[in-house]
Amino acid sequence: MFIQIYTLCSAPTASISTAIVFSRLENSRNQFGLIRAAATVGWMGGCWLHAHCNFYNFNLPFSHGAFSLLMT
Repeated sequence: MFIQIYTLCSAPTASISTAIVFSRLENSRNQFGLIRAAATVGWMGGCWLHAHCNFYNFNLPFSHGAFSLLMT
């Protein structure tokens, strides 16, 4: 149930953030691709850092799920 609520709340953020970026750029046709590519590289870098920094070695039960929810 929590996943459905989270998805309903977070799904519109992509279109809202894209609309905000387009409204603030002077030449959105040329500039948006670079911004989107930089955001994708940043997202992948964050995922790589999260996966390789050994965040999953907790001794407490259910801590992995709680930590992942806090990190998203």
